Amino acid sequence: MNPYEHLSREERLRRIGELLSKGVTRMLEAEKNAAQKAGEAAVAAKVEEAEGDWITRGIVAYLKRVGPAMPADIRRGIALPKSTLFKRLKLLLAASVLTKTGYHRRVRYTAVPVSNPAAVPAGHPA
Repeated sequence: MNPYEHLSREERLRRIGELLSKGVTRMLEAEKNAAQKAGEAAVAAKVEEAEGDWITRGIVAYLKRVGPAMPADIRRGIALPKSTLFKRLKLLLAASVLTKTGYHRRVRYTAVPVSNPAAVPAGHPA
């Protein structure tokens, strides 16, 4: 009375393999999504931690005021050491607060407009 008696052994094994494959694929996708969400939460936490910092606020305010700017211009505008500036720029890029265009000597940073909700990460105050 087994409903699968009519299937050959190979067909039953193929079906079992298919089910296992679907299960493993779903499990891996769930793990990937969880890791991605954890990474986004960590970046958001770093930005929230830096929000009260005058350096981060200064960089964003400067870029909103003057528009796209090169790192040297930002350094002159708010008087920062090079290493501090690049650490903050990296943090703000990871948090999608800034965008970067160009490469090497022609790189320019721009503040992301708050009116674009897709560009503001979850948990970041708009």
